[in-house]
Amino acid sequence: MSTVFIALLISGCDENPTAPKTTTNGQHATVNIKIADENANTLRGIYVTLYPQNITKITDDEGRVSFSDIVPGQHSIVVEHPNIPLFFRDIELTKSQVLNMQFVVASQVTITVVVTDLDGQPLKNLEIGTYPSTMQIITDENGLAVFENIPVQSYKFLVSRSSYTVYTANQRIMITNGELQDIKIRIGPQPPFVKITSPENRYYQNIFNIHLICEGYDFEDGELPEEALFWHSNIDGDLGHGKELFIDRLSVGHHTITLNGIDSDLNTAERSIELNLYYFEKDSYFPIPWNAWWDYRYLTPEFTSTGLDGRTETWKLKNLMVSMDDVHTRNCLMKYTITKSGRNKVCEYYVVDHFETDMKNIYIEKTIEQLKVWDNTSVINDPTDQIVIETVYSPRYVFLKNHLDPGSESSYETTVTGDVTWQYAGEKYGSKEFWETINFTTRTDIEGYETVETDVGTFDAVKLSITQGDAVRRWWLTEGFGMVQLEFDTLGSSQIATMNDTNIHTLSENGTAEKFQPGTAFRHTGGEPLHKIFTTEAHTPERYLEMIELLRELSPR
Repeated sequence: MSTVFIALLISGCDENPTAPKTTTNGQHATVNIKIADENANTLRGIYVTLYPQNITKITDDEGRVSFSDIVPGQHSIVVEHPNIPLFFRDIELTKSQVLNMQFVVASQVTITVVVTDLDGQPLKNLEIGTYPSTMQIITDENGLAVFENIPVQSYKFLVSRSSYTVYTANQRIMITNGELQDIKIRIGPQPPFVKITSPENRYYQNIFNIHLICEGYDFEDGELPEEALFWHSNIDGDLGHGKELFIDRLSVGHHTITLNGIDSDLNTAERSIELNLYYFEKDSYFPIPWNAWWDYRYLTPEFTSTGLDGRTETWKLKNLMVSMDDVHTRNCLMKYTITKSGRNKVCEYYVVDHFETDMKNIYIEKTIEQLKVWDNTSVINDPTDQIVIETVYSPRYVFLKNHLDPGSESSYETTVTGDVTWQYAGEKYGSKEFWETINFTTRTDIEGYETVETDVGTFDAVKLSITQGDAVRRWWLTEGFGMVQLEFDTLGSSQIATMNDTNIHTLSENGTAEKFQPGTAFRHTGGEPLHKIFTTEAHTPERYLEMIELLRELSPR
């Protein structure tokens, strides 16, 4: 079933009238060669090599090459396309001979591919393709695939099943004396092929109603059965088996979802995706979805302070937002510009609460606070001073009972121990750190329902009073949004923060959310003037602890 590359070969000792005139050099011989295709079109770029001299020439626009000054005797002519030997011809040259030869070379060929297993049994219904691409042929009962009239060049043969390449054969086209040899591919046992088709890699979605879909094929057996496909999560363990899997809920977190397939020969294959799951129930009064942010506006976003030197600073709020940027972490960022004697500096207070939930109550396991101060308005360089405070609660602190209906709860009180670590670094005092243990008692009183107006809209909210020591804060929590208003007393004056913007309402069941875009504009509404008197010296660790206590009271958390 081979196809011959040579349609015609003419050789002789008489001069071809169409060939250019040649002369001999003494007793040496000359060979003139012309190459054309089956339609008599001359072929440019065909490689012609004379042996044993190992001289290679390439046909010109007229399909010609010429070898002169050849010592009489036995020689070979090899004609080839780039990288593909086509055929060779042995010639015997005599003294002063001028030999004109014409080769007719096919530009297209028919290739027969035979696919078997290691025992020589034919493999049927396989999809055989080529690289570069020509066509795709299905093997018949005898394992044969015939590629008809494809261009002459070097190919790799791709063996596929169900459109997925499972084997690449590196056999090259072989030609002996112009006769094309069959391509014989022998394939041993192959691992199966598996693919996760849904959800997409690095997908974000709710923890509820997870739908996993896959495909699995075996080279020898075809489509893998349901019981040969297994799903696993690095967080929740084994999930089940089958081509489709419906899961009511998974844990919040960055999951690696792994699909394993096994065939009848016990060969295995594995594929994994990253699945990012957040917890967001629309009927929760404290939703904690990833990539969500809440932007707040204070009614009095400015205040002044006086230090031990009697000089006054003006604090202006530039940023105030709360966001969910990671698993079970709720972040609050407050950014102030501080002006003193015409000079500006920047202050950032960043606090992260690490949450846990048992699907009814919400707890805080750890809180990290960070204060950074720059002596100019640029925050590109390292801060002049900074302090980091980490508080670990034991047991975990009950943050909110029954977050699906907090108004149904009565008042409750919790006491926890906080192991506090302080780390300070400043240009003037260097680095310092120390530890302490503090007991926290928190009382939460449910005060009923109220209607709240904010820049985002009007909401029906549950009102709670939260008391820690002498400090009392009132929260207004709204279903699907969380905190929409915060009221508390600090610096001797009542303060109110209301929701100015949020992207939480854009979250949907398919996990879409807008990118984090912090707000930057706050308007002064003529509220009561605020003034803070610092009792410690500037640029000391003690001053920054005072600043943290102040900003902690001002933050909407």
